[in-house]
Amino acid sequence: MTSTTPYFIAEANKRYSPRKNLEGEVRTDILVVGGGIAGLSAANKLTQVTPRSTKITVVEADRLGHATTGKSSGLLVDSIEDDFVDSDPAVCDQLNKGLEGIITATTENNLACDLRKTPSLYLARKEEHIGVVVREYEARKAADFPVQLLNNYGHILERATIGHTFAAMLNEEGYCIDGLAFTQELGRILDPRVRIYERTPIIQVNRSKKTAKTPQGTIHYGSVVFTNGAGAIDLDLLKHKVFFLETAVAVTRPLTEEEFQKTWKRGEHMLWDSEDLGYVYARPVGDKRILIGGSDRLNSLAKVREGKSNIKQPEKELKSLFNSLFPHLAEEVAFSHLWTGVIPAPIDGLSFVGEISPQHFVALYNAGLPNAFRSGELVAEMVATGKEPEDFDLFRWNRDISFREKSRVLTKWEPVTSLANYFFFRK
Repeated sequence: MTSTTPYFIAEANKRYSPRKNLEGEVRTDILVVGGGIAGLSAANKLTQVTPRSTKITVVEADRLGHATTGKSSGLLVDSIEDDFVDSDPAVCDQLNKGLEGIITATTENNLACDLRKTPSLYLARKEEHIGVVVREYEARKAADFPVQLLNNYGHILERATIGHTFAAMLNEEGYCIDGLAFTQELGRILDPRVRIYERTPIIQVNRSKKTAKTPQGTIHYGSVVFTNGAGAIDLDLLKHKVFFLETAVAVTRPLTEEEFQKTWKRGEHMLWDSEDLGYVYARPVGDKRILIGGSDRLNSLAKVREGKSNIKQPEKELKSLFNSLFPHLAEEVAFSHLWTGVIPAPIDGLSFVGEISPQHFVALYNAGLPNAFRSGELVAEMVATGKEPEDFDLFRWNRDISFREKSRVLTKWEPVTSLANYFFFRK
């Protein structure tokens, strides 16, 4: 039977014991709400940029990394949703800073989070997509990326055994990681002055009194950072700036050694299929398993609030995609885990960071793990110094996003979604 528990959450539950929840009254200088990668990044940075006497508290409604971080696919790449050729160079620069921050924190602290350098194959599996891959190759080549254009199927087969492909771009850069394990491991090695409480949701915030109520206690804080939506900001204030994507992800049972070696002929690779809408990706994970994600759907805020899904048969859809990518495995490989999740995606690809009222800060809607880590660093600098960091403008929470940018991004997902997005935030 296929488990609906995300693979990384299931694995973490075997490795990490729960931390205690918060009870009674607690006083802290800085409260970080949310124990995902943004929250732990903020807490980590705060230990580096605040005086030793500063008390820092992290609260998480579930367990560290068990929300969006634990449901993500653990891809550490330099662009989110967009191809590099369509991306703002400044946005890519910020994503790279987040990626480098994750890698540095992992390697310097020996975090056991399955960080692995993984080259990518960007595939044109339809003849009409060859131009898309060539255009991406030319843009990356001009920017000095270590890329190759594989325009012969035999050359592609030297790398991986996959269904017929007309062309591919090989990008030697890129990493994969277990994002949930990263947060748990980072939480383990943080300075002892950081207190972490799991299973402690914030149910009410009194901004004037600077208090946050939990089911079993009260937190008195000097400053607060919200790295999730709870109690932080009315979603309507971000109308026309965020769209919701629902995606499905599955992980196979472990492959045999023969199956694994036949699939990845020159070591492990990520695969990216240049679909007309959205994207489909696959990558090795864990003990010789394959993770596949895709079936992206736009979802409305109203449906998100009601817990309704736009992906009606995720297993059927992902199995069809898997069979197409890996026909040599199709008859033998079953999914062990399959889950769906909703990603609030900023239209311009970057988080919303800043001070929404005196001493109340946000780092919201982090599309991708590098983005989340970078937004945590930036908000920590703001809290510690009271000043806007040098790279802050791109992340400003109340920034304007042009109609042209909205149209360009949203029409990539569905026809006329610039209009649909307007109605997504009406309820």
